[in-house]
Amino acid sequence: MSDKQTFLLAISVGPVQEFIASARKLRDLWYGSWILSELSKAVARKLTEAQCKLIFPGVSDEKLLAPNSELNAANKIIVTVKAREEEISALTESGQRAFHQHWKEIAENAFARVPEKDQAKIDRELFKKQLDDFGEYFAAWTPLTENYPKSLEHCERLLAARKRLREFSAPSWNGSGLSKSSLDGIRETVLKKDTKIRSYQIKKGEHLDAMGLIKRFGPIRETTSPHFDHFAQLAVVPLLDNIEKQIATNSSVEELLTSFPVLKELYPQRDIARNGIQNKRNTLLADFPVELLLPLTLEEEIASNKGKDNSTLWLEIQRNVSRLHHSMGTPTPYVCLLVGDGDNIGQTLSQIKKMTDHRQFSTELDRFAKEVRLLFKKYSGQVIYSGGDDVMGYLPLHKMLSCATAVNDLFTDIMKTACMGTGIEQYPTFSLGVAIVHVKEPMDQVLTLARKAEKIAKQQGRNRLAIIQSKRSGDTIEICGLWNKDNALLSLDKRMKEWVVRYKRGTLSSRFAYQLREIAKVTGDKMTWKKEDSRNVNPVPDSPAALEAIRLMCHKDFGDKFCSREAAEKLLAGYSSLGNLAKELVIAHQLASADLTPITKGEE
Repeated sequence: MSDKQTFLLAISVGPVQEFIASARKLRDLWYGSWILSELSKAVARKLTEAQCKLIFPGVSDEKLLAPNSELNAANKIIVTVKAREEEISALTESGQRAFHQHWKEIAENAFARVPEKDQAKIDRELFKKQLDDFGEYFAAWTPLTENYPKSLEHCERLLAARKRLREFSAPSWNGSGLSKSSLDGIRETVLKKDTKIRSYQIKKGEHLDAMGLIKRFGPIRETTSPHFDHFAQLAVVPLLDNIEKQIATNSSVEELLTSFPVLKELYPQRDIARNGIQNKRNTLLADFPVELLLPLTLEEEIASNKGKDNSTLWLEIQRNVSRLHHSMGTPTPYVCLLVGDGDNIGQTLSQIKKMTDHRQFSTELDRFAKEVRLLFKKYSGQVIYSGGDDVMGYLPLHKMLSCATAVNDLFTDIMKTACMGTGIEQYPTFSLGVAIVHVKEPMDQVLTLARKAEKIAKQQGRNRLAIIQSKRSGDTIEICGLWNKDNALLSLDKRMKEWVVRYKRGTLSSRFAYQLREIAKVTGDKMTWKKEDSRNVNPVPDSPAALEAIRLMCHKDFGDKFCSREAAEKLLAGYSSLGNLAKELVIAHQLASADLTPITKGEE
């Protein structure tokens, strides 16, 4: 029997793709990430009970590892433990048992939330077999030497090698003749043939495997679940904000809202309580499905309820919603999904010499994950996942730029604290991708676009914000820029805010972006600048494209308001492409339109 020594142990749980990516509803997406976090905490909890010392996640209090705690853990655990080498394998197996046990508890709780009359319509045997087939758990360990960075690097390499040696086996059930899951097509449906589950949680013709069923019913009555069931509820937030601001001084709006029916009148067959945003906003809408304030959703519901006993009630709602839009503005059917993470985190960790400094770094990452949730709530959004340096969340259009800036500022400040005393001079930066999408865009495509935006931010040099606008008509537009000033050019978030403000004030023509595209056909796309002498604060145009862009901005066709040449040079200096400028303006115009502030003709 060998002597006891200190080991470095790393564990990875998953699969991340099936937990998070396989989703049709926002709740599917959120609940998958929540499950992954809860399973990671279950493993970490078991290891700490066995006297292991946590390095990652960095928790200040082990009570945070308890089920349903506020901690949102990443899918990796790193610990140190003093043990004999032959004891390590048993230790990792105990962590794996904790993983599977907690997974089955979550699954059974979700199954219990399926309406009792519908539970017989689920193939319970297949459900259990798929539970046993699900989940990944990988572990690697190495003796901890005095050279901590080298030990950590060796342990990470061993873990990566172990993950590449995945074990594949045939499923324990016969899926012949069964439809595949509608969410990802990987496993067969657990819903019995020719049966209908009468629940608004499952759409007509939708097929769900065990994982899909758990995601769909697990969040019901979950106190930590998000405020939004789907993107349509998020899209009406600008209207709710406007109502909140004006209701105190506009009695007609209050009278109109009072006339709206309650949920039970509209959907008398629904037997499951909803956890929507309505209880979080104006009390006059406390029991009204606020997604009906979006014209697209309302039209669909009116069509689906045509000929029913309460069809006249739906037509009355349509008239009242139309009056509300006339008074408060009409929300647009677009929202944002954000995906981001830290840059060069692995490289930074490799420079940390002491294990105590690594723990400090992990603790600060945990603080970032916690505080970023508060930021999203502040800007009327919701975090889907935040673990370590990774963030995924959604926002209404009109709050996206402010929240994106705040997230980057928070990460920057936290990295300074995390690296304090480590000797690291170049702190990690943050790359964020944003997808602007239609509320009807399939969730898998929304995720793909957001991750593509994040990838663009990484590929173009990191420390960047990238935005992809995907509209139902027209081409997809991509823009990307630094978080900090680039020579004469402001950071992307700041210059986008500048354009948004100008559009909102009516001091920038909505035609400007399209005029730039047209003149590019004549002048060419390239914009160049020069400094005539040291007295000039801003560069001056040095190409036909730059000169034409300034001329258009200064064109005096809006009464006595126009943009001076000096102001135009200051705003445009640093841009190198008319095409890129036009793209930024098109997206800025959509963001400005989203907050329901009228855009009037005029330029300053």
